[in-house]
Amino acid sequence: QLDGKTAIITIGAKMASERGVLVVNSSGNDYDLAVWNLISFPSDAENILSVGSVKSDRTKSGFSLGGPTADNRIKPEVVAMGSSTVVINDSGNITTSSGTSFSCPLVAGFAAGLWQANPNLTNVELRQLIIDSSSQANNPDNSLGNGIPNYNAAMGNILGVEEETFGDIEIYPNPFQDKLLKI
Repeated sequence: QLDGKTAIITIGAKMASERGVLVVNSSGNDYDLAVWNLISFPSDAENILSVGSVKSDRTKSGFSLGGPTADNRIKPEVVAMGSSTVVINDSGNITTSSGTSFSCPLVAGFAAGLWQANPNLTNVELRQLIIDSSSQANNPDNSLGNGIPNYNAAMGNILGVEEETFGDIEIYPNPFQDKLLKI
């Protein structure tokens, strides 16, 4: 039952949210199955932050599951890099891998930084701040949700300051080699 109320994991996510936890969840990698035509659980729960995956060109990863929910809410809420993401494998080597399981931790870290900057936000307010800061918040869809979150825009909303642009900044190589990172 993908109704946002029945699956045990959805009930657990809802309970955590009701207790003040910001639940950040991968949207899933089942897009090609297209059997359900709905977001999977627990992403179907209300007031959690579902995260889909994009490629480096900011387009949706082919595997990333989209929405809507059974009651027609937009899902995922946001997206982050999940295709060819640089990771450290089990052997300790730097490699790339793909999945919404790599995009979700990026947004969880994003949320932690925002919440640390303003611990008085509720989990629901924090979730909405992330959604509102995203690249297509004015025109969300069930493929990319509200788009890619923007930390500077969200921090500006918290701190009451305007976003500042520093021009082109290039960081390379990525991943860095020989303990050398150039900015």
